[in-house]
Amino acid sequence: MALLTRQFVGRAEELGSFEPVLAEVDRGGAAAIELRGEPGIGKSRLLAEFADRADTRGRLVLAGSASELERELPFAVFVDALDEYLRGLDPSRLQHLDEDVLTELAHVFPSLSRLATAHVVALQHERYRAHRAVRALFELLARTRPLVLVLDDFHWADSASIELLGALLRRPPAAPVLIALAVRPRQMPERLAAALERAHRAAELMRVELGALTPVEARELVGEKVDVLFEESGGNPFYLEQLSRSLSGDGASSGSPEVALTGIDVPSAVAASLSEELALLSDGARRVLEGAAVAGDPFEPELAAAAADASEAEAMDAVDELLQLDLVRNTDVPRRFRFRHPLVRRAVYEATPGGWRLGAHERCAQALATRGATAAARAHHVQRSAREGDADAVAVLHEAGEEAVRLAPASAAQWFADALRLLPHTAVEERIELLRARSGALTAVGRFADSHDALVEALAIAPENSHALRAKLARACAAVESLLGRHEQAGARLAGVLERLPDQGSPEAVRLMTELAVNLVWRARYEEMHEWAERAVTVARRLEDAPLTAAALAVSVLADSMMGAAERAEANRQEATAIVDSLSDDELAEHLEAPTRLAGTELYVGRYADGDRHAARALAVARATGQGELLLVLVATLGGVWRLRGKLAEAGELLDGGIEAARLLGNTHALVWTLLGRSAAALHAGDVELALSAAQEAFDLSRDLDEGFHSAEAAVDLARALLETGEAQRAVELLLGSA
Repeated sequence: MALLTRQFVGRAEELGSFEPVLAEVDRGGAAAIELRGEPGIGKSRLLAEFADRADTRGRLVLAGSASELERELPFAVFVDALDEYLRGLDPSRLQHLDEDVLTELAHVFPSLSRLATAHVVALQHERYRAHRAVRALFELLARTRPLVLVLDDFHWADSASIELLGALLRRPPAAPVLIALAVRPRQMPERLAAALERAHRAAELMRVELGALTPVEARELVGEKVDVLFEESGGNPFYLEQLSRSLSGDGASSGSPEVALTGIDVPSAVAASLSEELALLSDGARRVLEGAAVAGDPFEPELAAAAADASEAEAMDAVDELLQLDLVRNTDVPRRFRFRHPLVRRAVYEATPGGWRLGAHERCAQALATRGATAAARAHHVQRSAREGDADAVAVLHEAGEEAVRLAPASAAQWFADALRLLPHTAVEERIELLRARSGALTAVGRFADSHDALVEALAIAPENSHALRAKLARACAAVESLLGRHEQAGARLAGVLERLPDQGSPEAVRLMTELAVNLVWRARYEEMHEWAERAVTVARRLEDAPLTAAALAVSVLADSMMGAAERAEANRQEATAIVDSLSDDELAEHLEAPTRLAGTELYVGRYADGDRHAARALAVARATGQGELLLVLVATLGGVWRLRGKLAEAGELLDGGIEAARLLGNTHALVWTLLGRSAAALHAGDVELALSAAQEAFDLSRDLDEGFHSAEAAVDLARALLETGEAQRAVELLLGSA
């Protein structure tokens, strides 16, 4: 969708800074530009001018914009930029992409939904595969001519779009692709700011700061009026133009009531000018404009009409008036319009009465439901209009969360929270289900403390006599506590729940005992670990539960190995192996901890062929059944086994994915594991530069973790890489000081 603009003045230096970057892209490389500036300073106008020039020189220019009031819609800014173009693309061009890539793209871009043919989709923790698919799409689109992707107002982008941008900046397309985005520095979420800063420091992104117009440039924009406007506007182009609209013949602005622009420092005269401009509208056009502000930006007249409770004929007449007054503008997509500026939309939206706005959102939700729109498309309006106790609204929000949780867990977490807000507190069972779903979504984006809070709340309302449920919640809570580095707290929680469990011979008791044993690894209490593992094995055998027995035996093998009881460890390993190998995939899917823990133990004790077989099978079953909780453990294990078996290319590819997954998850422990594995694989393959950079990052990260395995192993791996670069003295100093 092309960015639309009016008069373009000044900015020659800023526009000129784009040229060397565009030239680099024309030579076949990828590049990125960040345009920074305050609201109304002219970022959109400069991007539009750049896009027009790039288009006239034969590049493929695709442009989209994030929207302030629709921040939960997954990949919205990329969909805005690409979806209509992809809808009209010759399907034969997409045949060059793999089936898995097409399936991932189908879950990002609605216009490609028909292409989802693969039977297995990537796990939630593997959502980096969707990012790789989009990168492959960009490379395909740029085969015939350079691709210029213009993304405006990216500070309002949804979390999934921010993750995708971060992936594209960290690993750019291997093709002539330029990404140009505009942001407001003071309104950027932390994750976006961090991604842009990292890319800027790594010279992967050029930053352009946009300041106020000079008096000469301002005069070119608004003419002689600048003499009475410049000081009030501060040289801000939007303010200048807005103020110039309201000047009377003698150059004095009127004193009409102001509209609210909460959260943005706008001069009072600008707000008054907006109010005055809106006052010029007929009643019908004003009502449709208000409906459009609720419907979205861009908006369709039909949805604006529904929001305004007007007929479609009335809406089209209103659109003509709004176009004539330049409050809204055409887009490249038929029957779709944009507000002249996001500040205009915000002014209109906030000026509407609160009660009317609730009804408008409700009418939008109903209109979308009639169209058969997805739950995610309806959720935006439902969350702003539904009443407490509205079961249908809860169902829509829950469904929207489930739709989004794989690729956009942050959006899913918000919709689960909205559903919880509407759900009566008496609906305990459904509330616990939503809290667990929200916790899982929050964990997937690294918000471990919030995830922990959700599980603690679920535990607090779980019935005292629901022992299996409480034990399951406690295990999930302890897992998040471990991610937070609270190993003592996690162990105490597991032990407390186990003690209160009335049936110490139940499957749930075995799971708690096994988790307790694993918890004790982090606390280096190997004898206690062995005792709990043995208790778990004994109870599991009594229950004649083969998978539980295998999982407990695997932990027991690790404890025995730590204690030096090699013969006992090997005997238990052989028994666990026999059990796991006898299970069908369906049976294994119910107890993936068994092959996962067994493979990890086999890596530790040097049984690499068995570890390869068990980890690879567990990973395949996890992907086939959508279980991603153990993904990072399996990647680290299998990557290590493959490296030691000489499968260096396979190990590198797998660990690269694990690194991307750990970054998205925000799991520093897992990121250190995978970086160290990648460093070792690269060193064995002779890529010393990669080995050194991966080990250095792991070492830097490990210094913020608790002292233990990670920091010591990171120091050893970094020293090993340094030795290969000839820095023997530094390697020795590192080992003596850290390991």
